[in-house]
Amino acid sequence: MRLFIALLFKEDVKEKIGMLRDVVADRSVKGRFAATENFHLTLAFIGESTVEEADRLLDVLGALEASGTGVPESLIGSYVGSFQRRDREIVWLGIEKDKQLKALYRKLVQLLTEAGFKTEDRRFSPHITIGRQVLLEEELSSLVIQPIELKIRKLALMESKQVDGVLRYVEY
Repeated sequence: MRLFIALLFKEDVKEKIGMLRDVVADRSVKGRFAATENFHLTLAFIGESTVEEADRLLDVLGALEASGTGVPESLIGSYVGSFQRRDREIVWLGIEKDKQLKALYRKLVQLLTEAGFKTEDRRFSPHITIGRQVLLEEELSSLVIQPIELKIRKLALMESKQVDGVLRYVEY
């Protein structure tokens, strides 16, 4: 099973992100756009894991909670950006800098490392994926958005799996 640790949003927030996704989709020639129910902010991608590893990850989340490192009540999504992959882009909603989010991420990485999990070496760049393999009609810089308050529902261990041929992210 493919696992990751993520912040999950309240339903009304997912709907707001969905409206932004629709604007981006309307400005695109093509792309695979995220389903509203799948919107989340990944803190750590774990990858293929066993049941035993999943149990250890739940222990890590318990230790994170016990550490007193709090989960932000909300974040602010204020700009749209992209990562270039070959001739297409991954389009995302960027998150404004947040000290509490950064502290949460650092503590999570520390606990994951102590538990024997490998973490990514690249700089943490918090974002919410809107679409993959997107071919845009115009530059993203022309898209100006109103900041979106992203109310956090919870921190969770998530599994990425196919349900009836559709990609779903479900709590483990």
